[in-house]
Amino acid sequence: MSDDTSVENLVQSRIYQNPIKADSGRIYHTIAATPRYIRHSMRHINGAYLWEVDMSAAQPTLLILTWLSSEETENKEAELLLKLILKGDFYSYIASRSEYFSGLKYQTLKKEILQALYEEYTLTKRNLSLSELFPNFMGWINNTKKEEGYKRVSYIGQSQEAKIFVEVYKELPEEMFGLIIHDSIMCLEKDTAYIKNQLIGRTKEIFCILQEHDLSSLFKTSIVSITDENLLQVKNERLLRVYIEKQNRT
Repeated sequence: MSDDTSVENLVQSRIYQNPIKADSGRIYHTIAATPRYIRHSMRHINGAYLWEVDMSAAQPTLLILTWLSSEETENKEAELLLKLILKGDFYSYIASRSEYFSGLKYQTLKKEILQALYEEYTLTKRNLSLSELFPNFMGWINNTKKEEGYKRVSYIGQSQEAKIFVEVYKELPEEMFGLIIHDSIMCLEKDTAYIKNQLIGRTKEIFCILQEHDLSSLFKTSIVSITDENLLQVKNERLLRVYIEKQNRT
């Protein structure tokens, strides 16, 4: 841990990464590349907790919305998928209906599903298991891989993500604190409602099929920073109390 708060020194340090815009429109930078468990230790310069507004199951959701918008999908599977993503139940539904995915811890479940969507076209167990649940959607995914290469699928998901999150981030008021982390925007608690509303509006602009739908459960807000109370639960309480007292004096 360093007490150095100089922006100039941070930029010159090894951990700093110049922001890069990928072909998909996704933005990569130092904080975006920082593991989530480290971001939990971050706070605003004034000591306030950091929050985030993110999209539930963002990559599967964006692929599903692209499929729903591009093909004739008036069937029960389409209705089911739309219902699942709008309620934020996509991962839990798969875990409860698939023998292959059942019993997996959340992070493993998520990783397996994303791999099924993004890996090279092979009929793996995870691909076949998803295809059993969603044959038409996975047929579109697999056909895209065969016809345009498997990397095309991730490009679709990330470019749709950028059209929403990057564009909303660019339009935030200049005085508002914000950091874009791919499919989420970090901010202060007081700004979460505004950012969520902007993300909902932008998503409806991109996907016209959502115009009449409630997207309040598609985007969720949550605290990123570890609270003072939780910090005190670790072993060295004395040092943490000194830190908190110091923060309260500044």
